[in-house]
Amino acid sequence: MLEKNNIQSYKNIKVQKKLLYKGGDKLSYKAYVGTYTGNGSEGVYTFSYDNKKYIKSKNYLQKVSNPKYLCFVENYIAAVVDFDTGSGVIVYDEEANIVDTLVYEDGTSCYICYEDEYIYTVNYHEGTLSVLRFKDSKLSFVKKIKK
Repeated sequence: MLEKNNIQSYKNIKVQKKLLYKGGDKLSYKAYVGTYTGNGSEGVYTFSYDNKKYIKSKNYLQKVSNPKYLCFVENYIAAVVDFDTGSGVIVYDEEANIVDTLVYEDGTSCYICYEDEYIYTVNYHEGTLSVLRFKDSKLSFVKKIKK
């Protein structure tokens, strides 16, 4: 189960991490990183590292186009991404099994967050805030607010 215990942002990379185990002085974390795709990057990656910030492993998690921002949604991970038919949100579990997807805009949003059963995305290029609902493991579009 994912835990919403530590979230850090660095420029355009969203890192979400959880405590994997604690034994004596040793702590281990797992971080989820979304990237711009191209130039060797293919989507979402996971990193394991210890309390001294040494990366112990890097794993490819999910091949998606431009998952530039991630967030935890209940026990899942959500990302704003590009699809062949447009842009939107993908939700998947920790093992990269797709739970649901929703295409609802022409260009990718650059921010995503979750509270209660609602996912909020922001598209700075369009000047919009989109509201989605995630209930019973299903995404649905609620509304788009334009500045």
